[in-house]
This record gives sequence, C-alpha cells and structure tokens, in this order.
Amino acid sequence: MDKSVLEGLTAPELVVDVDILDRNISRMAAVNASGFALRPHAKSHKCSQIAWLRLEAGARGLPVATERASGVVGGGAPGLSAASEGLGTR
Repeated sequence: MDKSVLEGLTAPELVVDVDILDRNISRMAAVNASGFALRPHAKSHKCSQIAWLRLEAGARGLPVATERASGVVGGGAPGLSAASEGLGTR
C-alpha cells in the first residue's frame, strides 16, 4: 500500500488493503470448504461490509464481544454470538 494514502486521514479510520483482504477471504473460504467451521472474531474489523464478505465466504458465524459490536457489525448478519459469557454469581 502506498503510504501517502494515509496522509490526511482522521482517526478513527478503517484502512484496508483490498488485495490482502481478498487473499485472506479466499484462504478462509478454502479452509471452510475443507470441512472446518470458522468463526472469525468481528473485533478485527468492526465493519459490516467485511463481516458479510466473511459470511459469504463460508464463515459459520461471527463472535462479537459486546452488544454494541453486534450492532456495528451485524447489519442483520446471521450467526452473531457472544465471544465470552458472563461469569455470573457464586
């Protein structure tokens, strides 16, 4: 990626190298096609478009850490799940 692309961006910004994203999605799809049920965590991108690319490539779901994250990533996506459950009381 040409680093000059990053000049002038304000935080927070999601910057994606589309070639690398496409390659990683293709690799994930190949693993899913071989019989594994990948559930990549959504915190790595927090982006509904990327979430849908992962689901379309065969991801069996997307764990999220918080209810807020499910709203950011979800956009009606199937298979959202809490990455960890509360400990409850003793």
